[in-house]
Amino acid sequence: MIAFIEESREALGVEPICKALQFAPSTYYERRAIARDPERASLRAKSDAALSLKIEGAWADNRKLLWLPLMVQELSYLLRMRSIANFCQAFQRSHFRSCWPVW
Repeated sequence: MIAFIEESREALGVEPICKALQFAPSTYYERRAIARDPERASLRAKSDAALSLKIEGAWADNRKLLWLPLMVQELSYLLRMRSIANFCQAFQRSHFRSCWPVW
């Protein structure tokens, strides 16, 4: 949604777009501020970004194949660092959404 608002804000304005999408303008402005200054992001968002890089690295090391027996060894340390629920949330936000079951 942020990308759509960015593309259309000159023609329509932020507030009317946000109202039509039922999206708080403050959320848009906060996301924009975080994009300009990543230090404003929450600790959780920073942690999730770092975790996503590790997951994508393991996926790339595995020739971009998602075959669970090969991935378990590489990703087991990620499971130890976080609870399974947090791991699944970060994993679903990554590129593998269509390949990974939702628990």
